[in-house]
Amino acid sequence: MMEALVDLSRRQKGKGDWTLDSVRASQMPTSWRKINIGSPRRGVAITGGYALGKIVGDPVLRCCISLVASSSGDSRKLSVNVTVALLLALTIGVAQGAFYLANSGGILTGLGVPVTSPMHGPALSYMMVRGFALPASMLWLVANGVYRGIGDTVTPLIWSVVFTLLNVVLDPIFMAPFVQSLKSYISASSLVCVRSTLKVSTYAYTSRLSALLGPLHAAAYNLCFQIGFVTTQCCESIAVATQTLLAREFGRGEGNVRGRYVRRVVRESCAAGGALALGLSALTYLNRQGVIGKLTSDPAVRSLCHGIFPAVLVCQAMKGLAYPANGVVMGGSDWTYSMVTMGAANVVATGMLGAMGRRGEVGLKGIWWCLAGFMGTQVAASLLRVTTP
Repeated sequence: MMEALVDLSRRQKGKGDWTLDSVRASQMPTSWRKINIGSPRRGVAITGGYALGKIVGDPVLRCCISLVASSSGDSRKLSVNVTVALLLALTIGVAQGAFYLANSGGILTGLGVPVTSPMHGPALSYMMVRGFALPASMLWLVANGVYRGIGDTVTPLIWSVVFTLLNVVLDPIFMAPFVQSLKSYISASSLVCVRSTLKVSTYAYTSRLSALLGPLHAAAYNLCFQIGFVTTQCCESIAVATQTLLAREFGRGEGNVRGRYVRRVVRESCAAGGALALGLSALTYLNRQGVIGKLTSDPAVRSLCHGIFPAVLVCQAMKGLAYPANGVVMGGSDWTYSMVTMGAANVVATGMLGAMGRRGEVGLKGIWWCLAGFMGTQVAASLLRVTTP
Protein backbone atom coordinates (compact mmCIF):
# COMPACT_ATOMS: atom_id res chain seq x y z
CA MET A 1 0.00 0.00 0.00
CA MET A 2 2.77 2.42 0.95
CA GLU A 3 4.65 1.75 -2.28
CA ALA A 4 1.49 2.48 -4.24
CA LEU A 5 1.01 5.76 -2.40
CA VAL A 6 4.61 6.78 -3.03
CA ASP A 7 4.23 6.00 -6.73
CA LEU A 8 0.96 7.91 -6.81
CA SER A 9 2.66 10.86 -5.09
CA ARG A 10 5.24 11.02 -7.86
CA ARG A 11 2.60 10.92 -10.58
CA GLN A 12 0.45 13.56 -8.91
CA LYS A 13 3.28 16.01 -8.13
CA GLY A 14 2.58 19.39 -9.64
CA LYS A 15 -1.11 18.82 -10.28
CA GLY A 16 -3.72 21.16 -8.85
CA ASP A 17 -6.21 20.34 -6.14
CA TRP A 18 -9.30 22.29 -7.05
CA THR A 19 -11.98 19.60 -6.79
CA LEU A 20 -14.99 19.47 -4.52
CA ASP A 21 -14.19 18.63 -0.91
CA SER A 22 -15.15 14.96 -0.94
CA VAL A 23 -15.34 14.61 2.84
CA ARG A 24 -17.96 17.35 3.06
CA ALA A 25 -19.62 16.38 -0.20
CA SER A 26 -20.50 12.99 1.24
CA GLN A 27 -22.36 14.78 4.04
CA MET A 28 -24.42 17.11 1.88
CA PRO A 29 -27.54 14.98 1.29
CA THR A 30 -28.28 14.81 5.02
CA SER A 31 -28.32 18.61 5.19
CA TRP A 32 -30.85 19.15 2.40
CA ARG A 33 -33.66 17.13 3.91
CA LYS A 34 -37.12 18.52 4.55
CA ILE A 35 -37.80 18.73 8.27
CA ASN A 36 -40.84 19.11 10.47
CA ILE A 37 -41.14 20.57 13.92
CA GLY A 38 -39.82 17.33 15.47
CA SER A 39 -36.44 17.69 13.80
CA PRO A 40 -34.96 20.28 16.18
CA ARG A 41 -34.97 17.51 18.77
CA ARG A 42 -32.21 15.87 16.77
CA GLY A 43 -30.96 19.14 15.30
CA VAL A 44 -29.26 20.23 18.51
CA ALA A 45 -27.45 16.89 18.66
CA ILE A 46 -26.45 17.14 15.00
CA THR A 47 -25.02 20.62 15.50
CA GLY A 48 -23.35 19.63 18.75
CA GLY A 49 -21.93 16.47 17.23
CA TYR A 50 -20.58 18.42 14.28
CA ALA A 51 -19.02 20.99 16.60
CA LEU A 52 -17.40 18.43 18.90
CA GLY A 53 -16.19 16.41 15.93
CA LYS A 54 -14.40 19.47 14.58
CA ILE A 55 -12.31 19.70 17.76
CA VAL A 56 -10.54 16.45 16.93
CA GLY A 57 -11.19 15.97 13.22
CA ASP A 58 -9.89 19.31 12.00
CA PRO A 59 -6.49 19.15 13.74
CA VAL A 60 -5.81 15.61 12.53
CA LEU A 61 -6.93 16.36 8.96
CA ARG A 62 -5.02 19.63 8.66
CA CYS A 63 -1.80 18.23 10.08
CA CYS A 64 -2.09 15.12 7.92
CA ILE A 65 -2.43 17.18 4.73
CA SER A 66 0.55 19.42 5.50
CA LEU A 67 2.90 16.69 6.70
CA VAL A 68 2.08 14.30 3.85
CA ALA A 69 2.35 17.08 1.26
CA SER A 70 5.69 18.28 2.62
CA SER A 71 7.16 14.76 2.47
CA SER A 72 5.84 13.81 -0.98
CA GLY A 73 9.38 13.85 -2.43
CA ASP A 74 10.80 11.43 0.16
CA SER A 75 9.33 7.93 -0.15
CA ARG A 76 10.52 6.73 3.26
CA LYS A 77 9.32 9.81 5.11
CA LEU A 78 6.01 9.67 3.23
CA SER A 79 5.45 6.04 4.23
CA VAL A 80 6.18 6.80 7.88
CA ASN A 81 3.91 9.86 7.94
CA VAL A 82 1.01 7.98 6.32
CA THR A 83 1.40 5.09 8.79
CA VAL A 84 1.43 7.46 11.75
CA ALA A 85 -1.62 9.32 10.46
CA LEU A 86 -3.71 6.17 10.02
CA LEU A 87 -2.73 4.72 13.40
CA LEU A 88 -3.53 8.00 15.13
CA ALA A 89 -6.85 8.19 13.28
CA LEU A 90 -7.88 4.74 14.51
CA THR A 91 -6.76 5.46 18.08
CA ILE A 92 -8.44 8.85 18.25
CA GLY A 93 -11.61 7.53 16.60
CA VAL A 94 -11.98 4.76 19.18
CA ALA A 95 -11.29 7.16 22.06
CA GLN A 96 -13.70 9.75 20.70
CA GLY A 97 -16.41 7.13 20.20
CA ALA A 98 -15.98 5.90 23.78
CA PHE A 99 -16.22 9.49 25.03
CA TYR A 100 -19.48 10.02 23.13
CA LEU A 101 -21.02 6.80 24.44
CA ALA A 102 -20.04 7.59 28.03
CA ASN A 103 -20.89 11.30 28.07
CA SER A 104 -23.77 11.85 25.63
CA GLY A 105 -26.12 13.01 28.37
CA GLY A 106 -23.65 15.51 29.76
CA ILE A 107 -22.84 16.86 26.30
CA LEU A 108 -26.51 17.50 25.59
CA THR A 109 -27.01 19.16 28.97
CA GLY A 110 -24.10 21.46 28.19
CA LEU A 111 -25.76 22.35 24.89
CA GLY A 112 -28.93 23.45 26.68
CA VAL A 113 -30.91 20.19 26.34
CA PRO A 114 -31.39 18.74 29.87
CA VAL A 115 -33.09 15.42 30.64
CA THR A 116 -36.39 17.23 31.19
CA SER A 117 -36.39 18.70 27.68
CA PRO A 118 -38.60 17.05 25.01
CA MET A 119 -35.58 17.27 22.70
CA HIS A 120 -33.41 15.09 24.95
CA GLY A 121 -34.56 11.58 23.93
CA PRO A 122 -34.17 11.84 20.14
CA ALA A 123 -30.97 13.86 20.50
CA LEU A 124 -29.48 11.27 22.86
CA SER A 125 -30.24 8.42 20.45
CA TYR A 126 -28.48 10.29 17.66
CA MET A 127 -25.40 10.94 19.80
CA MET A 128 -25.15 7.26 20.76
CA VAL A 129 -25.33 6.07 17.16
CA ARG A 130 -22.75 8.66 16.15
CA GLY A 131 -20.39 7.38 18.83
CA PHE A 132 -20.31 3.90 17.27
CA ALA A 133 -19.54 5.38 13.83
CA LEU A 134 -16.67 7.63 14.89
CA PRO A 135 -13.71 5.22 14.42
CA ALA A 136 -14.64 4.55 10.78
CA SER A 137 -15.43 8.23 10.24
CA MET A 138 -12.02 9.30 11.54
CA LEU A 139 -10.21 6.75 9.36
CA TRP A 140 -12.10 8.00 6.29
CA LEU A 141 -11.28 11.60 7.14
CA VAL A 142 -7.55 10.95 7.51
CA ALA A 143 -7.38 8.68 4.45
CA ASN A 144 -8.93 11.55 2.50
CA GLY A 145 -6.24 13.87 3.88
CA VAL A 146 -3.49 11.44 2.84
CA TYR A 147 -4.66 11.37 -0.76
CA ARG A 148 -5.03 15.14 -0.81
CA GLY A 149 -1.54 15.52 0.61
CA ILE A 150 -0.03 13.56 -2.29
CA GLY A 151 -2.11 15.49 -4.82
CA ASP A 152 -4.72 12.84 -5.69
CA THR A 153 -8.20 14.35 -5.46
CA VAL A 154 -9.87 11.91 -7.84
CA THR A 155 -9.77 8.79 -5.66
CA PRO A 156 -11.43 10.33 -2.57
CA LEU A 157 -13.99 12.09 -4.75
CA ILE A 158 -14.98 8.83 -6.46
CA TRP A 159 -15.47 7.11 -3.14
CA SER A 160 -17.30 10.14 -1.81
CA VAL A 161 -19.82 9.73 -4.62
CA VAL A 162 -20.16 6.04 -3.73
CA PHE A 163 -20.71 6.89 -0.05
CA THR A 164 -23.20 9.60 -0.96
CA LEU A 165 -25.25 7.21 -3.09
CA LEU A 166 -25.12 4.66 -0.28
CA ASN A 167 -26.24 7.37 2.12
CA VAL A 168 -29.21 8.22 -0.11
CA VAL A 169 -30.22 4.54 -0.24
CA LEU A 170 -29.83 3.89 3.49
CA ASP A 171 -31.30 7.16 4.84
CA PRO A 172 -34.95 6.22 4.25
CA ILE A 173 -34.35 2.77 5.74
CA PHE A 174 -32.64 3.89 8.93
CA MET A 175 -34.17 7.36 9.36
CA ALA A 176 -37.37 7.30 8.12
CA PRO A 177 10.84 7.81 11.23
CA PHE A 178 8.02 6.81 13.24
CA VAL A 179 8.82 8.46 16.60
CA GLN A 180 9.97 11.70 14.99
CA SER A 181 6.92 11.79 12.76
CA LEU A 182 4.72 11.10 15.76
CA LYS A 183 6.32 14.06 17.56
CA SER A 184 5.62 16.25 14.52
CA TYR A 185 1.98 15.22 14.45
CA ILE A 186 1.52 15.69 18.18
CA SER A 187 3.28 19.08 18.19
CA ALA A 188 1.20 20.45 15.31
CA SER A 189 -2.00 18.72 16.39
CA SER A 190 -1.85 20.13 19.91
CA LEU A 191 -1.84 23.70 18.59
CA VAL A 192 -4.54 23.03 16.01
CA CYS A 193 -6.55 21.19 18.65
CA VAL A 194 -6.53 24.31 20.83
CA ARG A 195 -7.52 26.30 17.75
CA SER A 196 -10.40 23.96 16.98
CA THR A 197 -11.52 23.97 20.61
CA LEU A 198 -11.71 27.76 20.53
CA LYS A 199 -13.71 27.65 17.30
CA VAL A 200 -16.06 24.92 18.41
CA SER A 201 -16.64 26.55 21.79
CA THR A 202 -18.13 29.48 19.89
CA TYR A 203 -20.39 27.18 17.86
CA ALA A 204 -21.41 25.27 20.99
CA TYR A 205 -22.16 28.50 22.87
CA THR A 206 -24.33 29.92 20.10
CA SER A 207 -26.11 26.57 19.70
CA ARG A 208 -26.80 26.53 23.42
CA LEU A 209 -28.16 30.08 23.35
CA SER A 210 -30.52 29.20 20.49
CA ALA A 211 -31.72 26.07 22.33
CA LEU A 212 -32.46 28.15 25.43
CA LEU A 213 -34.67 30.42 23.31
CA GLY A 214 -37.01 27.48 22.69
CA PRO A 215 -37.65 24.62 20.22
CA LEU A 216 -38.73 26.89 17.36
CA HIS A 217 -35.65 29.08 17.65
CA ALA A 218 -33.45 25.99 17.95
CA ALA A 219 -35.03 24.61 14.77
CA ALA A 220 -34.47 27.86 12.87
CA TYR A 221 -30.88 28.13 14.07
CA ASN A 222 -30.00 24.56 13.13
CA LEU A 223 -31.72 24.79 9.76
CA CYS A 224 -29.84 27.98 8.88
CA PHE A 225 -26.62 26.47 10.19
CA GLN A 226 -27.07 23.58 7.75
CA ILE A 227 -27.81 25.95 4.85
CA GLY A 228 -24.64 27.89 5.52
CA PHE A 229 -22.67 24.68 6.00
CA VAL A 230 -23.59 23.46 2.51
CA THR A 231 -22.99 26.79 0.77
CA THR A 232 -19.39 27.00 1.99
CA GLN A 233 -18.16 23.48 1.19
CA CYS A 234 -16.62 24.51 -2.14
CA CYS A 235 -14.79 27.26 -0.24
CA GLU A 236 -13.39 24.68 2.16
CA SER A 237 -12.14 22.62 -0.77
CA ILE A 238 -10.21 25.71 -1.93
CA ALA A 239 -8.72 26.04 1.56
CA VAL A 240 -7.58 22.41 1.53
CA ALA A 241 -6.10 22.82 -1.96
CA THR A 242 -4.28 25.99 -0.88
CA GLN A 243 -2.87 24.32 2.21
CA THR A 244 -1.69 21.31 0.18
CA LEU A 245 -0.01 23.36 -2.55
CA LEU A 246 1.77 25.66 -0.11
CA ALA A 247 2.87 22.85 2.23
CA ARG A 248 4.28 20.97 -0.75
CA GLU A 249 6.17 24.06 -1.91
CA PHE A 250 7.58 24.88 1.53
CA GLY A 251 8.61 21.24 1.86
CA ARG A 252 11.16 21.82 -0.92
CA GLY A 253 13.43 23.59 1.55
CA GLU A 254 14.01 27.26 2.31
CA GLY A 255 16.44 27.80 -0.56
CA ASN A 256 14.14 26.16 -3.13
CA VAL A 257 10.83 27.87 -2.39
CA ARG A 258 9.49 29.75 -5.39
CA GLY A 259 8.26 33.11 -4.11
CA ARG A 260 6.31 33.95 -7.24
CA TYR A 261 4.50 30.61 -7.11
CA VAL A 262 3.58 31.09 -3.44
CA ARG A 263 2.24 34.60 -4.08
CA ARG A 264 0.20 33.33 -7.00
CA VAL A 265 -1.36 30.54 -4.93
CA VAL A 266 -2.23 32.98 -2.14
CA ARG A 267 -3.68 35.55 -4.55
CA GLU A 268 -5.73 33.12 -6.60
CA SER A 269 -7.05 31.15 -3.63
CA CYS A 270 -8.28 34.26 -1.83
CA ALA A 271 -9.84 35.62 -5.03
CA ALA A 272 -11.53 32.31 -5.83
CA GLY A 273 -12.75 31.82 -2.27
CA GLY A 274 -14.10 35.35 -2.01
CA ALA A 275 -15.90 35.22 -5.36
CA LEU A 276 -17.37 31.81 -4.64
CA ALA A 277 -18.50 32.74 -1.12
CA LEU A 278 -20.18 35.96 -2.21
CA GLY A 279 -21.73 34.33 -5.27
CA LEU A 280 -23.18 31.38 -3.38
CA SER A 281 -24.52 33.58 -0.60
CA ALA A 282 -26.15 35.96 -3.09
CA LEU A 283 -27.68 33.06 -5.02
CA THR A 284 -29.02 31.49 -1.83
CA TYR A 285 -30.51 34.80 -0.72
CA LEU A 286 -32.26 35.34 -4.05
CA ASN A 287 -33.78 31.85 -3.79
CA ARG A 288 -34.46 32.00 -0.05
CA GLN A 289 -38.19 31.31 -0.38
CA GLY A 290 -37.64 28.05 -2.20
CA VAL A 291 -34.65 26.99 -0.10
CA ILE A 292 -36.39 27.48 3.24
CA GLY A 293 -39.66 26.08 1.90
CA LYS A 294 -37.97 22.84 0.89
CA LEU A 295 -36.29 22.39 4.25
CA THR A 296 -39.24 22.91 6.60
CA SER A 297 -43.01 22.92 6.35
CA ASP A 298 -43.58 24.67 9.68
CA PRO A 299 -44.78 28.30 9.20
CA ALA A 300 -43.30 29.54 12.49
CA VAL A 301 -39.85 28.13 11.72
CA ARG A 302 -40.02 29.56 8.19
CA SER A 303 -40.85 32.99 9.58
CA LEU A 304 -37.91 32.90 12.00
CA CYS A 305 -35.55 31.78 9.23
CA HIS A 306 -36.64 34.61 6.92
CA GLY A 307 -36.07 37.12 9.72
CA ILE A 308 -32.44 36.12 10.26
CA PHE A 309 -31.53 35.12 6.69
CA PRO A 310 -29.58 38.30 5.79
CA ALA A 311 -27.38 37.93 8.88
CA VAL A 312 -26.93 34.20 8.18
CA LEU A 313 -25.68 34.77 4.65
CA VAL A 314 -23.37 37.64 5.65
CA CYS A 315 -21.91 35.22 8.19
CA GLN A 316 -21.53 32.49 5.60
CA ALA A 317 -19.93 34.85 3.08
CA MET A 318 -17.35 35.75 5.73
CA LYS A 319 -16.94 32.06 6.53
CA GLY A 320 -16.26 31.35 2.87
CA LEU A 321 -13.58 34.05 2.85
CA ALA A 322 -12.08 32.68 6.07
CA TYR A 323 -11.49 29.23 4.60
CA PRO A 324 -8.83 30.14 2.00
CA ALA A 325 -7.29 32.76 4.32
CA ASN A 326 -6.85 30.15 7.04
CA GLY A 327 -5.62 27.65 4.44
CA VAL A 328 -2.78 30.00 3.55
CA VAL A 329 -1.64 30.25 7.17
CA MET A 330 -1.86 26.48 7.68
CA GLY A 331 -0.06 25.85 4.39
CA GLY A 332 2.89 27.67 5.90
CA SER A 333 2.55 25.48 9.03
CA ASP A 334 2.17 28.57 11.20
CA TRP A 335 0.11 26.69 13.74
CA THR A 336 0.76 29.13 16.58
CA TYR A 337 -0.54 32.13 14.68
CA SER A 338 -3.55 30.12 13.53
CA MET A 339 -4.34 29.31 17.15
CA VAL A 340 -3.92 32.94 18.24
CA THR A 341 -6.18 34.09 15.40
CA MET A 342 -8.94 31.74 16.49
CA GLY A 343 -8.54 32.90 20.06
CA ALA A 344 -8.99 36.51 18.99
CA ALA A 345 -12.08 35.59 16.96
CA ASN A 346 -13.51 33.74 19.95
CA VAL A 347 -12.97 36.77 22.18
CA VAL A 348 -14.71 39.04 19.64
CA ALA A 349 -17.74 36.76 19.30
CA THR A 350 -18.21 36.03 23.00
CA GLY A 351 -17.62 39.69 23.78
CA MET A 352 -20.37 40.73 21.38
CA LEU A 353 -22.73 38.11 22.84
CA GLY A 354 -21.87 39.22 26.38
CA ALA A 355 -22.58 42.86 25.53
CA MET A 356 -25.92 41.91 24.00
CA GLY A 357 -26.74 39.76 27.02
CA ARG A 358 -26.15 42.64 29.42
CA ARG A 359 -28.62 44.72 27.41
CA GLY A 360 -31.08 41.83 27.20
CA GLU A 361 -30.91 41.80 23.41
CA VAL A 362 -29.72 38.27 22.67
CA GLY A 363 -31.91 36.80 19.92
CA LEU A 364 -31.40 34.71 16.82
CA LYS A 365 -30.43 37.70 14.72
CA GLY A 366 -27.91 38.87 17.31
CA ILE A 367 -26.40 35.39 17.51
CA TRP A 368 -25.81 35.31 13.76
CA TRP A 369 -24.30 38.80 13.66
CA CYS A 370 -21.88 37.70 16.39
CA LEU A 371 -20.95 34.68 14.27
CA ALA A 372 -20.34 37.05 11.36
CA GLY A 373 -17.94 39.00 13.57
CA PHE A 374 -16.29 35.72 14.54
CA MET A 375 -15.64 34.87 10.88
CA GLY A 376 -14.63 38.41 9.95
CA THR A 377 -11.96 38.49 12.65
CA GLN A 378 -10.41 35.31 11.20
CA VAL A 379 -10.32 36.83 7.71
CA ALA A 380 -8.70 40.07 8.90
CA ALA A 381 -6.10 38.33 11.07
CA SER A 382 -5.14 35.78 8.39
CA LEU A 383 -4.77 38.42 5.70
CA LEU A 384 -2.68 40.51 8.10
CA ARG A 385 -0.32 37.56 8.54
CA VAL A 386 0.00 37.07 4.79
CA THR A 387 0.81 40.73 4.12
CA THR A 388 3.47 41.03 6.84
CA PRO A 389 6.98 39.47 6.79
